[in-house]
Amino acid sequence: MKAKLVVVLGSALILGGALLCQAHQGPDFQEHEVGGRPSAGPFPPMVARALDLSDSQKKQIESIVNEERISERVQRGKAEALHEKLHEAERAASFDDAAVRSTATALAALDAERMVSHVKTSFRILSLLTASQRALAEKLRPQPGEMPPPPNCLERGPRQEADPWEGPGPR
Repeated sequence: MKAKLVVVLGSALILGGALLCQAHQGPDFQEHEVGGRPSAGPFPPMVARALDLSDSQKKQIESIVNEERISERVQRGKAEALHEKLHEAERAASFDDAAVRSTATALAALDAERMVSHVKTSFRILSLLTASQRALAEKLRPQPGEMPPPPNCLERGPRQEADPWEGPGPR
C-alpha cells in the first residue's frame, strides 16, 4: 500500500512540475514587444516585416491571436484550480486515490487541449498567408535546436546534451 502511495504521489508531483514548467508566466513566443506593447501575431517583428503582411492579414491574425490568449488565460485559471486541488489532497487527513487520479487526468486533458488549441491557431494563421508568404515563413522558422529552451526550464526535457568531457566509460 505504501509503495502505491509513493508511486501515485511521485507521479502527481512530476506531472505537476512538468505542467508548471510548461505553463510558466514568462515571455511567450507570441508576445514580442513592439513600441511597448505585444505585437499582433505569432511572428517576431522582424519576421512579420519580412512577410509583408497586408492590413487585412494583420487584423485577422491579431483577432486569432487575441482569441488564443483569452483561451489560454481561461485554461491557466482552470489548471491553477486543479493544482490547488492536488495540494489540498496532499494535506488531507486521508489519501483519496480516485480524487487524485481524477485531478491529474483533468490536468493532462487541459494540457492536451492547450496543445490542440496552439496547433489550431497556427493552422488558422498560416492559412491566411499567400503561398509565397508561407514559403518564406517556413524558411525563417527556427529549426529544432536553434532556439534556446525557456529560461525557467533549462534543466528539463530530452534535449539536454551530454557533457563532451564525460564519456560513458569509467574514469
